[in-house]
Amino acid sequence: MTIENPLDTLAAWADEAESAGLASPRTLTFATVGADGAPHARIVLSTVIDSQHVRFHSSRPTAKTRDIAENPRASAVFYWPDLSRQVILHGTATELDEATSRVAYPTRPRQLQLVAWAYDDVLTEVGVLGAQATPPEETTSRTVASDVPTSTERIAASVAHHGAQDPATLPMPGSWTTIAFVPDRVDLWQGVGPEVAAHKARYDKGADGTWQRSEILP
Repeated sequence: MTIENPLDTLAAWADEAESAGLASPRTLTFATVGADGAPHARIVLSTVIDSQHVRFHSSRPTAKTRDIAENPRASAVFYWPDLSRQVILHGTATELDEATSRVAYPTRPRQLQLVAWAYDDVLTEVGVLGAQATPPEETTSRTVASDVPTSTERIAASVAHHGAQDPATLPMPGSWTTIAFVPDRVDLWQGVGPEVAAHKARYDKGADGTWQRSEILP
């Protein structure tokens, strides 16, 4: 018996959430673990959901890119409360090549393109990226964006500077990257009704690439 690919179901559910006009239908909570064992979670926007993986973008270095480099195991949750559905994924995340990111960058919303440049500008200024504008002893190889102090004014200035450029010629900042999250376990949860228990199916991916399905407590 052929077992359906749960990522195809995930893609269909995301499409249905979008068609229903739900807010942020393709956002997910993405969780990683640092070298010290501390968990880190954040909301990201998926740009590709297909039969192999979920893809999204990030500046770097951030906590997520640092964690992935040290421990590629990760988990994620999609949740659509209005549809009584959620999908829980466990798997491995990796950064894709620069060429892939360069193709994707022009397709991203203008605001996200400019925010990526703000990350790049500030991190370059403090010496985390490129030429160092502050003494190297003030930063470390483990410094990430969330460790760097800045200001609303500084971010606004960077956004305004790059926003003045022609969108057609604005290049991708060197710190922008693409992350592919490849699940090997997927839980599909679906509410049924006020008097009927929710349903949860688990899919585990075998070494041969096939999925095995079991029903578990919701």
